[in-house]
Amino acid sequence: DTKLPLNLHSLDLSRNRLKCIPGQLFSFSGLTFLDVSRNSLKGFPPEISQLTQLVQLIALSNHFRLRQLPLEALASLKHLRMLDLRYNSKLKQSALTTLKDALQPNNPHLEIRCTVPLPTTLQHQDSNTKLSACDRDATLLQSQLEPLSTPQLCKRLERSFGVFLNKETEEAYDRELVMKTLLQCYAEHGPRQVRYEKGIPVTHDRLSALQLELEAIPWPTTTRERPKIQAEYYMILQKPGSGTPDSARTRKETAKLMKFKRLFDLAVETMGEVDSAFADCFTALAVTKNFGKSHIMV
Repeated sequence: DTKLPLNLHSLDLSRNRLKCIPGQLFSFSGLTFLDVSRNSLKGFPPEISQLTQLVQLIALSNHFRLRQLPLEALASLKHLRMLDLRYNSKLKQSALTTLKDALQPNNPHLEIRCTVPLPTTLQHQDSNTKLSACDRDATLLQSQLEPLSTPQLCKRLERSFGVFLNKETEEAYDRELVMKTLLQCYAEHGPRQVRYEKGIPVTHDRLSALQLELEAIPWPTTTRERPKIQAEYYMILQKPGSGTPDSARTRKETAKLMKFKRLFDLAVETMGEVDSAFADCFTALAVTKNFGKSHIMV
């Protein structure tokens, strides 16, 4: 194990699949910056109060719940100026209000961040970023980038344009800023080339066999999958081996696949005619009926 100096001031434990914060961490009482983002944490232990010099505590994209946040311990951190709990789905407006009421009276300079959903009246504004995939304008670059996660957008900035955002500050976690920076880089790079490619035809017999299987599907009467997609029906078949072995979800997906195995096998064979490499590596197949608008897939 790597030994860290006890006088450590900054520590980044993001993306480590942590389910709890290691107890040894609380011996680093001189820490001023701690990032535990993108793990599987549900809260902070009371021992967080031992990190008395903390100025920034970043915990984006975990599984935090308000009842597992030790309010008294957090309130004791007099130097804390940033508590970032965004993208924790259970922490919304009521949690933000409770945190502010508990922590800010004795620490008025503390900024607390949670992801608060827009009011219903604002969710349907003509903002490209608020639309579902089937409603975005597929010709716009931002529409094509929206399905990517914020870390993936950062990687695109780094690999395509050599732009590195400071991960010790908020800029690397601010999706709006990351997207704006990436779009600016594309604009400065020059106009993107538009290419039109003709599809590669497959044999008539195979298409006929696929058509028969599609028409024979006993579409379920229950709520269809992906309800935001504009289609009468939408079903996803997972490729064997693409899920977690022996999990309940994998068993459910396997049972569904076996029900439509003939259709799945024909689709894989059809892919193989055109692109055998893709037929080997794809993980899921979407099957639709009366598919509506174009859908952006990455």
